[in-house]
Amino acid sequence: MRTLKRTQSQVFGDRPLTRLQRRNDPSLTLTPPLEAPSRKRQATVGPTGEPHPAAVTNPRTQDSFSGAPTSQVRHTSPSTELDRANADAQRLLQKSPLYRQLEQEAGPIKFVTAPESQQQKGMFYPKSTGNEIGLHANLNPHERASIMAFEMTNAANRTRVKDTQTKALFQHYGDVMRGNRPDATVNHARREQYAKNMEQIEFDGTKRHYDMMQDGIKNHGWDPSMLRFKNFHEGPNAGFDRYWEVQNRSKDGGPSHSDFHRGNYDKTIAIAEKMANDNKLKLPQSQAGASSSTGTAAS
Repeated sequence: MRTLKRTQSQVFGDRPLTRLQRRNDPSLTLTPPLEAPSRKRQATVGPTGEPHPAAVTNPRTQDSFSGAPTSQVRHTSPSTELDRANADAQRLLQKSPLYRQLEQEAGPIKFVTAPESQQQKGMFYPKSTGNEIGLHANLNPHERASIMAFEMTNAANRTRVKDTQTKALFQHYGDVMRGNRPDATVNHARREQYAKNMEQIEFDGTKRHYDMMQDGIKNHGWDPSMLRFKNFHEGPNAGFDRYWEVQNRSKDGGPSHSDFHRGNYDKTIAIAEKMANDNKLKLPQSQAGASSSTGTAAS
């Protein structure tokens, strides 16, 4: 058994010890307490949070990125390195007065790292607790800045998106409450117009992005690769019609970008039907005379 000898000052203070005291006093040898065996530290892997709800429904499909290293805990908030990358991208974009204006319209935005389940390289998350933009972790600096700028146009346009949704909701709700539920032909026309109105809002965002990138490339030394929507705003086929045609293309046999908006319209109508059936909401007078027309695309 290992023993730990105590010094004479610990037992008798500063008095000198006799040989007999040293031989007969059992307190001069102590047995140390048992120590627990050392535990091996294990690495924790994988994301700690659930994917953002918007990641399931947003239609823009881009490449996914690889997960975080398995030697560290992965949080939903960005790492210090990604914080710096986002700050660098913002400083670059803020050289343009067009981006600074966009920042004012969008309001406070928090930039976060997108979850691995998000197919899009960037996405705007409208949240009651604070609006966020989620960006993939593996974007190069030019790509990060360009995608950040485009998602900022989505943030600035969120009021237009909400107004379009609200109009569709109360239009259908009012018709049902008046006993004038639209037939399949009218509902289809409204559904298509809703998708087109939503695409128009995003198309307008691509135009703002295009103008911003042109300004940055010409006046602030930005990399030309940041110009992402050139095909929609240059050449004989430029314009919304070209954009609308592209957004209705199916990718890999799946739903198109515009199908996402059609699906959201169906959800909005289902909510309106439930509201009418439950009679939980009185129709505002301002909506009482709502027309059953399909409306026009936003300018």
